[in-house]
Amino acid sequence: MNSAKLQRQQQNKDAYRRRISTSHSPTELHVYPDFPASLCCRAAYKIRSTSHFIEGYHGLSSPYLILGIWEPQYQPIVLLDTTTDDRSILDILHHMNGNQLRLLEERGDERHKLSTDDESSRNLVQAMLEEIDVRLATWITHDNEFEQFTGSEWEITTRELALEWGAKIIHILRDEVRVRQLGCAHYVEAYESGRLAWQSIDVIG
Repeated sequence: MNSAKLQRQQQNKDAYRRRISTSHSPTELHVYPDFPASLCCRAAYKIRSTSHFIEGYHGLSSPYLILGIWEPQYQPIVLLDTTTDDRSILDILHHMNGNQLRLLEERGDERHKLSTDDESSRNLVQAMLEEIDVRLATWITHDNEFEQFTGSEWEITTRELALEWGAKIIHILRDEVRVRQLGCAHYVEAYESGRLAWQSIDVIG
């Protein structure tokens, strides 16, 4: 591969990072010893509330792509047809952030409905720990592949987005496991007061 092409690809990545810097703000990181620093960094980015974010959050239109991160195996991205849409990549990014946050909250509420007592909560904890293990292993593979990825700006953007949301899912599962391990009553109290990580994802105006 010639140097000019490599340079253009690097410029695409740099342009993407500069662009999202206006819509994502890193928060203070809490680096877990068993989580890669890159995962903690990606999970910590805030989301900006825009009209496109709100549209995606409330499901007012269909998503423009499927990130494939809602199954433990963390499937590859499936791109949808955007050739007839005049939205910018950044608008689509905001829309997908809203869509993904809604899905994150829906899954959290589904787990809550299954938490009727300590036994059901323990069963959920075991399933969540297994899911974290699989997600983490697959996320690391995708993150490593991204370092050598040479694609278009669109492909770079969608892969970056999938890595960020995949990291958020792993973190919120870990947080919920830790709360649940203190007992079902403690979990219910945290849920009802909105203190679980998935209930307090950073969204800035």
